[in-house]
Amino acid sequence: MDEKIIKLNKVLDVKNIIIMIDYNEDENRYIFRLNHNENEIGSLNATISESTITDGITRRRVTRDIKAINIIGLYIDDNYQGYGLGQFLLVYGLIYIIQENRDIKWSVLDDDTDFSDKIRNIYAKIGFVPSDLTRLTDNDTIRLNGPEKQMNIKYFLSNIDRIIKTVIKKVNKSFNDFIKSKTKSKTKTKSKSKSKSKSKSKSKSKSKTRRKSK
Repeated sequence: MDEKIIKLNKVLDVKNIIIMIDYNEDENRYIFRLNHNENEIGSLNATISESTITDGITRRRVTRDIKAINIIGLYIDDNYQGYGLGQFLLVYGLIYIIQENRDIKWSVLDDDTDFSDKIRNIYAKIGFVPSDLTRLTDNDTIRLNGPEKQMNIKYFLSNIDRIIKTVIKKVNKSFNDFIKSKTKSKTKTKSKSKSKSKSKSKSKSKSKTRRKSK
């Protein structure tokens, strides 16, 4: 697992991003803070706690309470959303916690996003599935049930190389474009302010020469 963290850290170095990790031993709580240019732009909050998971298939499904990684909250600043940073932070945090708690077999969360009932949302892409697979709606249609979701750690680790490749590709492409656009806008602003100051200084010098001619 160490090499997975190293691979993710290499991406962070390139993007000028730092992940700060706080651990509260009394609460068994991990907080991962995502910083860009010394500003906090996101965070992941997780605990190791007793959680309810549903195991098995169809009629053989059983519910039990076991120790699991409980994702309390995932937050990305509005200005930094859409660039893959949320999924990147989630994967980073899971790998880090699994590395320190190798006996953990499940992770759980409450998906309160607008896409919680969609098959391919941010959590589903890495392996989270609804704890209760389906429910009957008022329109007599069957749909995925939420917001409780769970993920088998064994499944997550069996797909870890593909997951890491996907999140790195997303951050490399989208976040790079975002940084470039911000740099261009700053350059334009500076050039505009320079041109304004030059025009002001020219107008001042012209007014001085006119006064002298008088």
